[in-house]
Amino acid sequence: MSKIKRILSGAFVFAAMSSMPAFSQMEATPQLDQSETEISDEELQKFANAYKQMQVMGQQAQQKMVQSVEEEGMEIERFNEIHQASMDADAESDASDDEKATHKKIVTKLDTMQKDFQDKLTKVVENQDLDIERYQMIATALQTDTELQQRLQKMLQ
Repeated sequence: MSKIKRILSGAFVFAAMSSMPAFSQMEATPQLDQSETEISDEELQKFANAYKQMQVMGQQAQQKMVQSVEEEGMEIERFNEIHQASMDADAESDASDDEKATHKKIVTKLDTMQKDFQDKLTKVVENQDLDIERYQMIATALQTDTELQQRLQKMLQ
């Protein structure tokens, strides 16, 4: 895959997934209290294992999504342009009726793919003996806890 295509496909996945409600549910930020932020090495290792698997799955899902767009005869860049315009109520789209219909068909496919992907991510977390809420709490703690970030980085190496 060319460098440009990778950049575009990354932008595509961001645009497509960020607009889909089921994916954003996994990214919800739960509230933490001090007792919940105590994370053992064992628990962090479970998080790291799930995270590694999710990265691989995310790359595979991205490739499948790009392939779905291309199979419908639309370039990734054009899909992104139309998709971004469809997400902004103030934006005017220069898409033809045929392009809008193709975009809608692709979004429907991607929505189904995204739901399947979400289910797989949930199973990955649960297979590590974590529940989604705890996984999210650890992810939230990692955003601000540099010591926890360092512990995780060592586990990911």
